[in-house]
Amino acid sequence: MYTFLVVLYVIVCLFLIFVVLLQPGRGGMGGAFGAGMSQQVFGGGGGTNVLQKVTAICAALFMGLSVALAFMSSRRGGGLDDAIESVESDGGGTSMAPAATAPAAPVEGLVPAPVEGAPVEAAPVETAPVEAAPDAPTP
Repeated sequence: MYTFLVVLYVIVCLFLIFVVLLQPGRGGMGGAFGAGMSQQVFGGGGGTNVLQKVTAICAALFMGLSVALAFMSSRRGGGLDDAIESVESDGGGTSMAPAATAPAAPVEGLVPAPVEGAPVEAAPVETAPVEAAPDAPTP
């Protein structure tokens, strides 16, 4: 039932977009800002045509399906709360724990990362004397 309503919702949504785009304009930008008020904004528009009736029906269906799908998805489960409950019911089981693996062999030339709280030994730093470039003026 839920899948059927989702498919119906997508069809109604696409049809509503199509019907709204077919609606005639209201005089362009001039009509929106008051220039050339041949049509009134509130009232005086005459009777509704078929396109306006179809738009109203599609909008009502769209809103009704939105509310129905939101209600069904909140009751449906399968969310984060259900996943947390299943882990807690396992007693913190191993279903979500990473698989145990053997420690990797050390690779020659790589230094392991320091362990927090362990003393760190400073390695001696070799420095070479800095010589002035042969063409540089001596101060």
